[in-house]
Amino acid sequence: MIRQTIKRAVYGMTILLLLFTLVPAVPSYAAGRAQDIGDTLVVVIDAGHGGENLGAKDYGPLEKDLTLVTAKAMYEELLKYDGVTVFMTRTDDTDLSLEQRAQFAADMGADFLFSIHYNASESHKQYGSEVLVSTQAPYNAYGYQFGSIALSNLTSMGLYNRGVKAKEGNQGDYYGLMREASKRKVPSCIIEHCYLDMDSDKAYADSTEDLQAFGRMDAKSVAQYFGLKSTTLGVDYSGTTYPEVNASKVVPVTKSDGSGPDTLEISLWNNNPSTGDVTVAVHGFDANAAILYYEYSLDGGITYTPFYKWPNADALNNNNDNDFTISFQMPDGASAAFVVRAYNIFDEVTASNLLDLNTQVLATEYQQGKAVTPVVNTEPVMTESPTPDWSPSNATYENADDPTTWSEDTDTTTPTTQPHTGKKTTNVWIPVLLLAGISLIIVLLLVLVIRLFLLEHRR
Repeated sequence: MIRQTIKRAVYGMTILLLLFTLVPAVPSYAAGRAQDIGDTLVVVIDAGHGGENLGAKDYGPLEKDLTLVTAKAMYEELLKYDGVTVFMTRTDDTDLSLEQRAQFAADMGADFLFSIHYNASESHKQYGSEVLVSTQAPYNAYGYQFGSIALSNLTSMGLYNRGVKAKEGNQGDYYGLMREASKRKVPSCIIEHCYLDMDSDKAYADSTEDLQAFGRMDAKSVAQYFGLKSTTLGVDYSGTTYPEVNASKVVPVTKSDGSGPDTLEISLWNNNPSTGDVTVAVHGFDANAAILYYEYSLDGGITYTPFYKWPNADALNNNNDNDFTISFQMPDGASAAFVVRAYNIFDEVTASNLLDLNTQVLATEYQQGKAVTPVVNTEPVMTESPTPDWSPSNATYENADDPTTWSEDTDTTTPTTQPHTGKKTTNVWIPVLLLAGISLIIVLLLVLVIRLFLLEHRR
């Protein structure tokens, strides 16, 4: 009797231990690379635009020419790594459709399609690098993990990190390249290196050497993502670390909730009429996305400054300082009607309350206390290139479903002032709780076996 009882208990514990072992083999959250590439690796590089598809123009050389220089440099650099086969969608000034680019990658058996681009904006105020990824799982998670690596490398060159982002359209992905690639089960992303219509960014793409440097950095990012080695370069990226993702779902920080920052409030910190020195405290918060830029107006929102960097913005981890100060000297003749606008990584905007600097009393001690570590803005004003005849088709080829939906820069945004006290974080407790539950069951079974043994022994 004792032997049979113990045998049944052992069988039950064996099954549970097997389940305990197998659950981590299909993880809900991947600590390593989420994408499994098998025994071979094929990479396809797409030089954006080409032929009659010019890309961004009116800022010097055409984007289609810049992307080809960068793509070729990326190709040459990737060939120096072991165990990777590399193809290019075009090697000359050829006009390819999005379907042709995606189909070529599928025909080559691509593990990833990387599309090389340079950026421009309607407002001519944005600056920095971004990686655009699919809205579809698991390609969204693959793109996020690669994009995190690529942006880390691009920011090391001095560029501003605008984040990894996805956008939905009427037919799935808003960006046509990702839409066509996902249909063919090819992971893909678009690397937007910098803004050609902003002088501070354009300085990074001013020469052939600059464009080739981007290509080599992109190749390094691919090598890090896939954990490649190079005997030629003497590097080994097999120890690459990756952000945790749930490959079966869209990474939350890659998608917009369709609104600007949740809170943007300003109050007068200091006002010295005799010298014209003014300091304004800013409190801003966005639960869905990091706040990247702010601009301010001294005429009630008629005109605005160029974009300044929001302090300590972390586009990849949805973080930024919530409180800081803006210090400036009131220009002669200014109306003193002060307002701030803040933009998150999806370029969604929120306007603050309006301050009349001539009549506004200083903030209370409580309000001043919110800015625990005031940061005085001392950055030089960003310079802009002259505004050309701009249209969305000049700046991007990604086949937006409805180009008429491009928004205009208006001053009619309604301020949002709801208070928030925390940031949205990814839930990582599910696998922990699952393993804890299995462990508890095993402990209970052991207790049961011991009690049965003692009962039988007493008999």
